[in-house]
Amino acid sequence: DLPEGFVERPALFEQLMGQLLDTKRENPVAITTSLHGAGGLGKTTLAAALCHHDDVLTAFDDGVLWITLGQTPQIQAGLAKLYAALTGEYPGFIDEEDAAFHLAQKLEDKSCLIVLDDVWDAAHLQLFLRGASYCTRLITTRNFDIAADTERVNVDEMTLDEAVQMDIDEIQSRCRPPMAQQAWLDVSLLKRFLQ
Repeated sequence: DLPEGFVERPALFEQLMGQLLDTKRENPVAITTSLHGAGGLGKTTLAAALCHHDDVLTAFDDGVLWITLGQTPQIQAGLAKLYAALTGEYPGFIDEEDAAFHLAQKLEDKSCLIVLDDVWDAAHLQLFLRGASYCTRLITTRNFDIAADTERVNVDEMTLDEAVQMDIDEIQSRCRPPMAQQAWLDVSLLKRFLQ
């Protein structure tokens, strides 16, 4: 799910959609794309928003698969998690290679969006990239070297409008209705001043 107070980032979102879907937004483009940027700038949130979009859900007939790797991933468990999400089966794989082989077999004729979130090391990624010629992969990473080998969307800090909207949403969520309206007016004045 999207976090409370989610603020849309239209320019980045449209750029990402253009990388993953054809111009009519009806069919996936089977490429690997990375969301690259420093920690805390919204890569994972942007990926989650994309995964909830109706055009994405329609284009990827076999669904969206998501795995978060992190700094010290459990590769075999991650591969098994994707396998189980895809098939509903929980086989006992011998090792990472076995899990990667069987997952690649199951993905071969599928049209999925596979999100590989929070990738820190290219070596952790390799077993998740096997097979799946009709699948599209979306990687979120801080590591430029990982992003450099893919179609890349750079995620930087929010625009002023996006940041102000995030602040407005936060203030309104913490205030009672009369105070929220006053807070909105105060922030609106501040926004005009900053422009």
